[in-house]
This record gives sequence, C-alpha cells and structure tokens, in this order.
Amino acid sequence: MTTNRCRGPDDVRLIARLVCSEFHVRPPAFEWRRPGSRTGRYLPHQRLGTILIAPDAPHWLLLHELAHHLHQHEMTERAVASLTRGGDDTGHGPNFRSCLMVAARVWYGDEARYPWYADYPALRRWWEHEQRTRFSVLEEN
Repeated sequence: MTTNRCRGPDDVRLIARLVCSEFHVRPPAFEWRRPGSRTGRYLPHQRLGTILIAPDAPHWLLLHELAHHLHQHEMTERAVASLTRGGDDTGHGPNFRSCLMVAARVWYGDEARYPWYADYPALRRWWEHEQRTRFSVLEEN
C-alpha cells in the first residue's frame, strides 16, 4: 500500500536521492519542521541547498521543494548565459515548472498524477492551461 505522505526522514532522503539522480544532482540537505507542518521551504546555500520540511510532509510538497533545488542547480549552471540574455527565471517560472514536471514524472510515473490542485494557484492555473493547450492540439490533428 502506498501513502501520499513521507514516512520519516529516511523516506524523505530516499525520495530526494531518486529524484535528484534523474538530474545527476546531489540531493539537498534537510532541516526538519515539526511533524504535521503543512509548509516547506527551499533555502539556497552556495551549491548545496537545504530544504526545511516536516518528516511526514506530503509527497507533492517534497517534490515542489526538490524542484526548487533542481532549478537552483540549473540556474547556477546557466547563470551567465541567462543573465546576458536578460532572462530572469526565478520563483515558479518556466524552468522551475519543467523541473517540477520531471520530478512528478519520476515519482508518480506521470506528471498528471501530481496534485496540481494542492499547489500555488498560479501553478494550478498554468497546469490547467497546459492541459487545455495539449488537448486542443490533439483535437486539431
């Protein structure tokens, strides 16, 4: 039986290793909030970030924070190119969303199984728009 929540620090670290290995990125460090906390936070530090999260956090919340870690790594890799082009992809921009979709695919097997309804409203609206766009293209063909 699977659950939609992490079952403790070892589970959190295992999921992080699984998702980060897909990107060939070192997993972040973790600091723990009290069990039952419904929020997470990514704290960037140099090349290795830290995720502040409860050991029983919902999987989707861990994946969201891991996407920030993966995005931070990508931004570090592409910082000069992005800045010289005038690009600013911080927060929940296109590159973050791409990282989140891959993380969701790794964990759930399909990004559509990620509970977009539980995430920030802007991400939920983006996902709904993506789905409408995909289906309208399929209907045209």
